[in-house]
Amino acid sequence: MQSSHATLVLTLTALGAGQITYANGLALAIGANVGTTITAVLGALSANVEGRRLAAAHVIFNVVTGILALAAIRQFALAVDWVAARVGIAADDYTLKLATFHTLFNLAGIVVRLPLIDRFVRLLERMFRVWEPEVVRPLYLNEAALEIPDAALAALPREVSK
Repeated sequence: MQSSHATLVLTLTALGAGQITYANGLALAIGANVGTTITAVLGALSANVEGRRLAAAHVIFNVVTGILALAAIRQFALAVDWVAARVGIAADDYTLKLATFHTLFNLAGIVVRLPLIDRFVRLLERMFRVWEPEVVRPLYLNEAALEIPDAALAALPREVSK
């Protein structure tokens, strides 16, 4: 289990036991989602370009979604109440409502980003470019030099010194 999942389980448990308020639980769920990005960042330290792009996408997605959720936390709470009423979750069942919030929060992040996927990919490609070595053509090793072993051996030191 990842630490973000453990945090969410502890938050649900504390909420169910009445040790934290529902509003605190919502904020902790957002924080757990943003906090999970550290795993991706640590994994990217030794990753290739694609791994670093993936980690950056994870961080950007979770941080932006977290900011949006904090800015619209009241609207999310109203949406949770609406969904809860439709699926039969009791008005005072804050643990299920918190789980519903977490789901809506992540779905909202996806919906907001879907139209921007191409731009997001281009941004990540600009941020993390693939390094390709410059192709160098031999100057002294050619067909004629390769036909005569002594000529090839004479050309080789000149080629590698350039």
